Amino acid sequence: MPGTAAVEAGRGPIPSPPLLQAWNFRPRFMGRALRAEVRVGAVILQRGRVLLLRRAPGSAFLPGMWVVPGGHVELGESLQGALLREVREEAGIRVQIRRPISATVLRYPVGPGRTHPTVWIDFLCRPHPSTLTGVPRLCPEEHCEYVWATSNELARYPTSSTLAASLRAALSLGSSRGEPEIR
Repeated sequence: MPGTAAVEAGRGPIPSPPLLQAWNFRPRFMGRALRAEVRVGAVILQRGRVLLLRRAPGSAFLPGMWVVPGGHVELGESLQGALLREVREEAGIRVQIRRPISATVLRYPVGPGRTHPTVWIDFLCRPHPSTLTGVPRLCPEEHCEYVWATSNELARYPTSSTLAASLRAALSLGSSRGEPEIR
């Protein structure tokens, strides 16, 4: 089917909206061809709540802020492969990827007073059926706590404005049509 890509851990194709027609792109020549780093985030919905992780106080990036699991795309890795790996590393859970929900170009902090151009792509996900509990196993060097938050609770958890927009979009999708399904 044109415009779709199979998901390694899911149940079939995921539609590729015009925003990300090539979401299965594998950056093979990142060092020479791209001028921006590529990062992915997992907005994980379960029963009308979204998973947020609190960055560890000693973290170099956004200490104490609330984020979603995610991170960099390694050389030759697909976007969905990177997302599955990062969620497993940061939260210790398996997810099913539903669809991309936002793509943003931003200046990502890489050190004191230094930033790097970054393309950040958030994907709507849900816990894999084999994940029986909603209890993540956090990587303590990166995150110190977690919460499953409703849309009404999001204001309690400081995060970036870009992520807040992705969270609201994901929660509205989940509440308006139930749990999102692959088409």
